[in-house]
Amino acid sequence: TDSESVSPSSNLGSPVVGGSSVNPAIRSEAIALGLPKETADTLIDGMVEGAAAMMSGSDLSPAELGAAVTTPGGTTEAGLATMRAAGFVEAVRGGVAAACQRGEKLAQ
Repeated sequence: TDSESVSPSSNLGSPVVGGSSVNPAIRSEAIALGLPKETADTLIDGMVEGAAAMMSGSDLSPAELGAAVTTPGGTTEAGLATMRAAGFVEAVRGGVAAACQRGEKLAQ
């Protein structure tokens, strides 16, 4: 394996920190709240595709884009506040750090 494929920067997109970890949790909760599986899948796909399109098509940072689509007192703000309170940011940071550390070891 070449070092490029296991470099720390390549691991930032690793499934441990990407949508393949977050999306199943969103899907599971959406279904638990009563959404049909197909509807949950369609909404999650649209969410991911829309976020990717916004980020790739904008000069704003992800934080600025997030602020632009978060209505004070709205549903996104409520969800983000709950996720932050549950340690989401720290969990993502830990996942990124672990993936990068493992990438560095694999690159040696």
